[in-house]
Amino acid sequence: MTIFFCFPYRGVGGVSIVFMKLAEALIDGGDKCYLIDYADGYMARFKRNDIGLLEYRDDRVLNLPEGGFLVFQSMTPWSIFPNLKVSSSTKIFFWNCHPFNLVPTVPGLRGLMQGSPSLGRYLLSFFFRGYRKQVTQFIDLLVEKRALYFMDHANLKNTESYLDIKIETPRFLPIPYETKCSAQYVAKPAVDGHLRISWIGRCVDFKYHILVRFLKDVEELASTRKLPRFSFTIVGQGEARGKLIRQVDALEGVDVRFIDHIEPSKLREFLEKETDLLVATGTSALSGARLGVPTILLDFSYKPVPKGYKYRWISDRDGSTLGDMIDTSYIDEGVNFLFDRIGELLDKPEMKSTQSKNYYDRNHSVDSIIRSVTEALNHSECLWDDLLSKGLLKRSSSYLFYSWLREKL
Repeated sequence: MTIFFCFPYRGVGGVSIVFMKLAEALIDGGDKCYLIDYADGYMARFKRNDIGLLEYRDDRVLNLPEGGFLVFQSMTPWSIFPNLKVSSSTKIFFWNCHPFNLVPTVPGLRGLMQGSPSLGRYLLSFFFRGYRKQVTQFIDLLVEKRALYFMDHANLKNTESYLDIKIETPRFLPIPYETKCSAQYVAKPAVDGHLRISWIGRCVDFKYHILVRFLKDVEELASTRKLPRFSFTIVGQGEARGKLIRQVDALEGVDVRFIDHIEPSKLREFLEKETDLLVATGTSALSGARLGVPTILLDFSYKPVPKGYKYRWISDRDGSTLGDMIDTSYIDEGVNFLFDRIGELLDKPEMKSTQSKNYYDRNHSVDSIIRSVTEALNHSECLWDDLLSKGLLKRSSSYLFYSWLREKL
C-alpha cells in the first residue's frame, strides 16, 4: 500500500504530528509512505529519514505518482491545494480533525460565525447558499464513497449543526499520537509545596478563551490560598499570544512563563522533569497522557468562557473526543471545579498518573488504532476523478475575492 499524507504547513500543529506518526507506523508495517509538505514545513523538518517527502510549492505544480491513497485533513473542496496534480485513479480519504474543517466562513465574519451557530447557519443558508450547497454535495459524495471520517462526535455535531444537515452513516476514526510508552512517569506533585502546571498548544482563537478561563480560576484559588505555591508554563505560539500576554500581565499572584516552542525530541524531558499537571486541548493533551502525566483535557470556545467551567480529567472522557465546543451544559456558575481536580491530584497523584496513561493506551496509541486506519483506507471508494467529474473542485470568482479579502484583513 502506498499512502500520501498531505498537509503543507510550516507551523506546529496536531495534524502534522499525527500524519508523521502514522507514516512511521505504516512504514514499520511494510507500507510505503510520503509526506506532502513545504520544504521548510513542520513535517519536512522533523520526519524520519525513511519517510519520503514530496515538496509542495505555491508557485509550481506537484505531480503525484499514480495510484495509492491520498490522505487530507478535511477541508472545503475549493480549498484543496491547487498546485496538486493527482492521478484520476488515486483514492481519496478525508479525516475531519477540526470542528470547522468543512464549514465555510467569511473573512471579517469568521469569529462571529464560529461563536454563534445560529448566526452561522443563517449566513450560510441565505447569503452564502452556493458555498453551502457545494460543500454539502462534497460531503454527500464522500459519505457515499466511505471516504470521510470524523475524529470524534464533537466534529460531527458541529458540521451537522452549521450546515443544517444530518449525516445518516457517520464514520469515526480516533486520533492516534504515538506508540505506547513503557516507562512510567513518576508522579511527585507539590514537592516542597510547589505545583508545576503546563499548557502545551497553539495560542489561537478557539483555544484562547478556555486558557484565559483557566488562568483566572487559578488566580482565584491562589488569592484564597487554596493552592500550593505553583508555577505555570505556557508552551506555544499563535496569533492570540499577544492578547494572552496582556491577560497574564493583569493577573495577580500568578507566575507565568512563556516558551515559544519545544522540539519534539525534548518534549518528553520537559514533561517528565518540569510538569506535575498538564492542561491542554486536542492532540496536545495526548503528549502528557501518553507518559502518565496527570492531564486535564480542556474543551474549546470561540467566545469568553464564564465562571463555573467543569474541568475534567482526560481519563473521565469516553474516548470519543479530544475537546468539545463549550455550551451551557459545560458550565455550573459559581463553582470552581479546578479546586476539586487539584485536590484529587494532591491526594492521589499516582492514581491520576496511571489513569491518564491507561486512557491514552486504550484510546489513542498508534498501536491500538493503526489497524483501523488501514481498514478505513481500504474501504474508501472515492477516486480523484469523482471530485473532478462532479465539478466539486471549481473555484468561483467570489472565492477569489474572499481569498484576496482574507489576506487583507
